[in-house]
Amino acid sequence: MGVTHVLRGQEHVNNTPRHVALQRALSLPEPHYLHVPLIFNADGSKMSKRDKDKVARAAYKEQCALHPERFLDVPGVTAPELAKWAKDKRSQLATSALVALAERLELDLPAISVEDFRRAGYLPGTLCNYLGLLGFSPGEKDSEGKDRERFDRDYLADRFEASRIGRSNARFDRAKLLAFSADDIAALTDDAFWSLWEAWCTRYATWVSERFDEEMRKRIALALKSRCKTLADITSPSGPGAFLFLADDEILYEEKAVSKHLRKGEPDGFSVLEAVREALGSLADFSPEAIEETVRVFSEERGLGMGKVAQPLRVAVTGSAASPPLGDTLALLGSASVSRRITRCLAECR
Repeated sequence: MGVTHVLRGQEHVNNTPRHVALQRALSLPEPHYLHVPLIFNADGSKMSKRDKDKVARAAYKEQCALHPERFLDVPGVTAPELAKWAKDKRSQLATSALVALAERLELDLPAISVEDFRRAGYLPGTLCNYLGLLGFSPGEKDSEGKDRERFDRDYLADRFEASRIGRSNARFDRAKLLAFSADDIAALTDDAFWSLWEAWCTRYATWVSERFDEEMRKRIALALKSRCKTLADITSPSGPGAFLFLADDEILYEEKAVSKHLRKGEPDGFSVLEAVREALGSLADFSPEAIEETVRVFSEERGLGMGKVAQPLRVAVTGSAASPPLGDTLALLGSASVSRRITRCLAECR
């Protein structure tokens, strides 16, 4: 088969003498063997494909006890099969069934396989860079005199040496990987980010193109780029663009934001919303620039700081006090949606 080198986990060390004995008995060439340390989770447990089932099983048991009817028709797996799987901690669901169950549970499964990390929105170069640091060091310093951590695949291929692989097991730090991803996303040009996100949506979020035309998708991508750590963040239910993909009557208001930005102050945020709704409703050009200018003029005429107007608007249309720039946020929703959301906020939160 032409295999010259075998690199595998150190748990296979005991198998190697048997393999060598078989190769010699059959007069086959013997490849070189290298056994490397394992990768563990942050809690010290071995990183395994069963981790996804473990997380899903715990959530399923908790939710099924309260609402068993929700799990009678999970695609790819029957209710009796789920019940049997829940009792056996070593059993695993088929990938398609596990993904369907996670969606029903509204659960983010831990990324384990390469496909998991693709689905989670990590760039290939980011993942290769981070994996290259697990148990390995290039032995060089960066411009600040620290151990070099950021490099591309060509750099790793040029400098990789088996002698630099560590002897101890590595810990997979998901927070560090996410930090790497955030840096790499931020470094992308707008065009590059748009192209990568569009390709990601084509593979993992086809509903985006069914709901929005290309011009709108690009506007969404560029407006939210600075708030993304992965390509998946835009469409994530907890991501910076969640408010865009909800119906006007599905927005949930954060009580802390409502209390701080709507109920307090003189005038209070509710009064500001009523007045600014009229100003925004009269705009023929509902572009980010026109919106920002209207809010600026509105604030100055009433002697209010921009935050006294912008924050109530954010809460009303997104449910929270954090969003992309106000002009982009309102323009992406459109005039009619903004008006409906302000009206609903006034009715339900006042």
